Amino acid sequence: MKERFLLLSRYFLFWLVYFVLAKLFFLLFNQNFGSELTFRDYLAVFYHGLLHDVSVSSYILFLSSLIMGLFLFKTQIVSVFFKFYTIILILIFNLLNIIDTKLYGHWGFRLDATPLLYLTDIQALTASVPIFQGIALFIVAVALSFAFFKLYEKWVHVRFSNFKKISYWHSIIFLILSVLIVIPMRGGIGTIPIKTSSVYFHKVPFANHAAINPIWNFIYSILKSDVASIKISFMETEEAEKIVENLTTNNEKAYKILNTQRPNILLIALESLSSKIIEHPNATPFLKKLTQEAVYFSNFYASGDRTDRAMVALLSGYPSFPNRNIISFPKKTESLPFLSKELKKLGYYNRFYYGGSLSFANYQGFLTNGQFEQLVSIEDFESKDLNSKWGAHDHVVFDRMLRDLNNKPHEPFFTFMFTTSSHEPFDVPMKTVIEGNSEDSLFFNAAHYADKSLQQFIEKAKKSTWWKNTLVILVADHGTIIPFNTPNHAAEKFQIPMIWLGGALSVKDTTIAKYASQTDIAKTLLTQLNAPCEDFIFSNNLFSQDFEGYAFYAFNNGFGFMEKELKLIFDNNTGKYIYTQAVTDSLQLNYGKAFLQVLSDDFQKR
Repeated sequence: MKERFLLLSRYFLFWLVYFVLAKLFFLLFNQNFGSELTFRDYLAVFYHGLLHDVSVSSYILFLSSLIMGLFLFKTQIVSVFFKFYTIILILIFNLLNIIDTKLYGHWGFRLDATPLLYLTDIQALTASVPIFQGIALFIVAVALSFAFFKLYEKWVHVRFSNFKKISYWHSIIFLILSVLIVIPMRGGIGTIPIKTSSVYFHKVPFANHAAINPIWNFIYSILKSDVASIKISFMETEEAEKIVENLTTNNEKAYKILNTQRPNILLIALESLSSKIIEHPNATPFLKKLTQEAVYFSNFYASGDRTDRAMVALLSGYPSFPNRNIISFPKKTESLPFLSKELKKLGYYNRFYYGGSLSFANYQGFLTNGQFEQLVSIEDFESKDLNSKWGAHDHVVFDRMLRDLNNKPHEPFFTFMFTTSSHEPFDVPMKTVIEGNSEDSLFFNAAHYADKSLQQFIEKAKKSTWWKNTLVILVADHGTIIPFNTPNHAAEKFQIPMIWLGGALSVKDTTIAKYASQTDIAKTLLTQLNAPCEDFIFSNNLFSQDFEGYAFYAFNNGFGFMEKELKLIFDNNTGKYIYTQAVTDSLQLNYGKAFLQVLSDDFQKR
């Protein structure tokens, strides 16, 4: 009895040590995010993170204690079970911890159920990681697994040699112990079990993120990934609806900026090219030039921080949720309005171009619902052109699109394209222009290639017969943490350019400073075409004379809301604001909350 109890105690401590060392590994690997933290803050990360660490260790101990109590005499069976149980857990945990540590630098949040949304396309899921890094991470995972298993053998497994048979009464004690272990599993005896935010303690988000146990967070997010978890309530429904109604306007009195009633529409979503990139002196000179020559929206924001979220926002005018995307719920996407559907009713021919795979993140199903006549993706390019980890590079896709438009324009047309080459791992087919091996430098260089590919396409398109009757809309799909290590929640990460140009425009050299979002493109376009747009309930007409503008964006379990000087950034985990600016009355603090609640209610009804 005593030896079994001591072994369980050692086994519990073994896992605590493992999670503490994993936390240290995470902090060392991502130390560039902790520049604001003191040594005392780092110690507090381990202290506060123990709540999650103890919980996961207790889950592991629960089954272990049951085995101890059920097998009274057969020591060999218990020994073999513990060995294989531990090997499997170490391998899985090391894999998840290394993935989490690597991805944090790109995503800005700890491992959750998000990667599971993209498992339909493993190639695309792993395309962000260069081959040599993938191999290195695998070697590290194997080496760490071997080291921890040796520690287990020398410190825990050796205790099996002292085992003796136990009585039925002792067995009952172990079974009772298994029941009691539920208390640390749920974080105590309180009514409410622990959550992600239970380990939060600091005003700097990175300190809170570092305290999270990624294994605990991964399992928790999976359990919470159902439709019900998107139900959000901050206030009475009527109050929320009234606030959102006052933010929006349905006034049809709007400026017209087109010189034709049925222009061709070419919408190009540029991978990760946020406003931060444009400010770099050499990264995107063509886009920089266009901001001064075309119609430029200077306070424009991405709805979320993933391409799939951008696809929904751009085509359906539907905002992102903090930690879910409606594209993951095919039945619900069927009820969404689609810009492409409305344009088809007006006689438009719809095409979509993408150098990657449409099986990624349910793109195929979503675009099919959007009634595109032609979908061009990785399967439609020759093998010699698939020289990117994502598939075909930008210049290849631009050339294919230009060839199709010149040969069979099917006017009026709506053509929608997503670029890919400025996505990690930044392996662009171009001589290095911006030197450096840092991730920021590699990104700037990839952005330069993307910018050059776009420029070459636009210059050729201007010589076509269809250009004079075409509106081109350039917009980034989302921003990223890089460059400059921007915090995951910061508005600077989500600020993106939107530029309108083309022969169908009656104005140029214009900057529009009104706050706006990707979701506003649908209603703005349809209003210019005098087409019905009432189904796009979260979209606004940016040329409405009475609409003053606002922007809402969602990050991992939080949101940002902006209008004029007002800026609000809210963390759903803590239920508190991370940042507020220019708040003049308490009602303004409810703007973003009301918007998210109304969005949540709408989602539940679909």
